[in-house]
Amino acid sequence: MVGVKERAGVITTHKDEFKQIETVFPDVVLSYAPNVLDYLRSIGQRKPLYIIFYKCEKETEGSEDLYSSYCYLRSKRDFAETPIFFLYEDKDFRIHHPLNDPFARAFLLTDQLFLQIVDFLVLTRNKERFRDAFVPDQGNAERRFAASAKHRMGLESDFSIRDATADETHASFFGQKSFEISTNLFWAKFAARILEEGNPAFVKMVKGLSDSENAQVSDELLGLIFDDFRKELMVELIQRGAVPFLSSEEMEFEDRKPFIKAQRSAARLYVSEVCSLLLETTRYI
Repeated sequence: MVGVKERAGVITTHKDEFKQIETVFPDVVLSYAPNVLDYLRSIGQRKPLYIIFYKCEKETEGSEDLYSSYCYLRSKRDFAETPIFFLYEDKDFRIHHPLNDPFARAFLLTDQLFLQIVDFLVLTRNKERFRDAFVPDQGNAERRFAASAKHRMGLESDFSIRDATADETHASFFGQKSFEISTNLFWAKFAARILEEGNPAFVKMVKGLSDSENAQVSDELLGLIFDDFRKELMVELIQRGAVPFLSSEEMEFEDRKPFIKAQRSAARLYVSEVCSLLLETTRYI
């Protein structure tokens, strides 16, 4: 007896376009619908292995309808943990609300799409593995930040890294910079400071500059360090299909409030013979 193929759903108004790439999703029967309501009505009791939202960010400005459709689907008990894939072509695609959902993934439509999602199609057949938390290797992350700081500041000596004391987290500094990564697998804010104490290298670098020029140099230097650091962290998140959403400063307070209550913070000091930097990390997801 020939086995019955499993089913997957495709929510899109671009059905003809999706059919050109549907071979990326083998061994399933695909059911199409222009919206979630029509899809749920059409499938009856046949629960899908996973659901794909294809180019849905193009339907309305701001992806609000996409988020509403996602929430409606998740509100159904039978779909609370169904893997969902957002396939998008807008490089600036972001969900407008925080998404703490390990069963959701997002992929930019590229020629490498099959290679990007093949691992996640395997996960759909072992759903518990979706729950595996994304934990950036702390050692690797610290080495990345230290390597970038060493390169950008032209240092010869390496950094030693340790937990910062309470006094060090409140110490005077030349400049500071922050950035945020906000996705459903990893949401964290990073803030770096060039401390005044123990920084002869930076003092030499800004000798003769005014306070405003000093601040500008600090800002630009930390910006370059963070550019390197961010790119390194994003590589794995993109490979895993992390769903991007608005930063905490862009979203409504009520949206971020539950995550603020559960935040975890850490401060690490990077010290070399001629330089001292503080990196604070606040993680929400």
